[in-house]
Amino acid sequence: VQVGGGCSWDGWEGVQVGGGCSWDGWEGVQVGGGCSWDGWEGVQVGGGCSWDGWKGVQVGGGCSWDGWEGVQVGGGCSWDGWEGVQVGGGCSWDGWEGVQVGGGCSWDGWEGVQVGGGCSWDGWEGVQVGGGCSWDGWKGVQVGGGCSWDGWEGVQVGGGCSW
Repeated sequence: VQVGGGCSWDGWEGVQVGGGCSWDGWEGVQVGGGCSWDGWEGVQVGGGCSWDGWKGVQVGGGCSWDGWEGVQVGGGCSWDGWEGVQVGGGCSWDGWEGVQVGGGCSWDGWEGVQVGGGCSWDGWEGVQVGGGCSWDGWKGVQVGGGCSWDGWEGVQVGGGCSW
């Protein structure tokens, strides 16, 4: 975990909070500033972001990229790919990818992003932005509110956290 300033490294897990960050690996979370990297997974919260890979989530600002999955919440967005976005209300489904923006959401699969409200699921990856969140799996990122979970990696940005 790198809080403030800039950060670059290689490995399975990287979290950069504030400033700018670039690295290679399985997982990257950049909160604030700008971010660009290559790999399986990328989450950019605030500022602008562009990258290539399987998965990209950009919350706030503008975003453009190529890959299987693209989600742009706020600002403008254009992409091609398999995936579907559910904005508002509640959502539940099975499959590789699911994004639920607003309300509550629960599903099973490889990847889940829940922006606002509460969220609980099982799988490899979970990102919860706002509200509270609890799940089991390899990776968990909770931005705002409180958070508790079990697994290899946990990052809590804002509020209180125990794991």
